[in-house]
Amino acid sequence: MRDTKDIIINGRPLTELMEITAGLPDAESGDGRLLDLRGADLRRVDLHGADLHNANLMEADLTGADLGGANLAGANLSGAKLTWTRLSRADLTGANLSGANLSWSNFGGANLTGVLLRGALLNDANLTDVILTGAQHLAKTKGFETADFTGAVLDDQARQLLSGLNKTVEPKGEKSGIATPRPDLHERFARVFERINEIGKDGDHNARIPIERLKEMGKQNGRSSDPVDKRRKPGFMQRVKRLFAAR
Repeated sequence: MRDTKDIIINGRPLTELMEITAGLPDAESGDGRLLDLRGADLRRVDLHGADLHNANLMEADLTGADLGGANLAGANLSGAKLTWTRLSRADLTGANLSGANLSWSNFGGANLTGVLLRGALLNDANLTDVILTGAQHLAKTKGFETADFTGAVLDDQARQLLSGLNKTVEPKGEKSGIATPRPDLHERFARVFERINEIGKDGDHNARIPIERLKEMGKQNGRSSDPVDKRRKPGFMQRVKRLFAAR
């Protein structure tokens, strides 16, 4: 995870920006503060329990970030990338999530009362035990049918939408013939995703380990890791063929 002091926004560490704006009033409501993080690169940043209410995170990249228990009430997250993001027990009351990519994110136990979800992508999102009431444009989301709503508190709108998809929401702890949901897998996947980013170059998922690093790893393990130096050992049948060919 990246520390907030290592994130530089407009020449200043994110930690400093959060402290400076903590007491500033929101220009529109006069309540709280307005932290402008539009389009910021916040991949894998540790914002656990952070106070980001009313913050402007429009189109920010929060892939793999930890926002567990954070205060995001009234925050603008429209168009943001929140894939593999941890948002468990976060307060997103009245947040704008329109057009955001929420695929594979963990919202377990989060408060999503009154959120704006027009065009949001919810592929395989973990929404177990969330409070999802008064959500706006819920029917305009994508991937809604693949999300896990086990134990969620839903209003009639959400229940009707799930019913139309022939999907039921089971109360927490109630067993059925269907495979038991595993919210913990989202946490494990998030850790795997973080490890992939650490191995890759600057978080590039497609980056490969440099061949020089493979060679060095091979030397440390007492064997060559250079593909050119590797020679495949002949199998049993190949040795038999060679034996007969020599006769």
